[in-house]
Amino acid sequence: MMKAVIHTTIFMLLSFVAIAQEQITIVELEPVLNATWEGTLTYKNYGDGRLVSIPTKLTLQKKNERTIKYIQEYPNEPKANSTGKWKIEDDGATFNDATVIAKNKKEDGSLEFLTRYEGKDNGKASTMFVTYRISKNKLSYTKEVQYQGATERFVRNKYEYTKQ
Repeated sequence: MMKAVIHTTIFMLLSFVAIAQEQITIVELEPVLNATWEGTLTYKNYGDGRLVSIPTKLTLQKKNERTIKYIQEYPNEPKANSTGKWKIEDDGATFNDATVIAKNKKEDGSLEFLTRYEGKDNGKASTMFVTYRISKNKLSYTKEVQYQGATERFVRNKYEYTKQ
């Protein structure tokens, strides 16, 4: 009997968490779309652990109600340039292949949201957290890494942009 109560309680808690999950919509991302952004990428070098900053340019274009096309350029390292898509899954709870775990709309109209996904960093099983900060003229996203078994996380990279 006690086992059944515990299982039912766990199931109800997990169901509540799934229902209460945060969601992102393309409308909330409108301030950063169809614009070009210039700024810097600061990252922790895998080799020596030092922080490195390089200039970068980002163009974001709304493709449809769930997809954003991006062009990422590095003026000093053009071989690293890339294009791709950020996608909002149908339920809005997944952004760029990561689960949206927190969202905060601020009084000034800016938006901050946090995503989480599992993967590898430097060959180690890890949980990655990406914090997006969006306003009319500023955009940033910061990737933090928490190695499996660790209690703390560290900043792997941070993109900071100003609208052009």
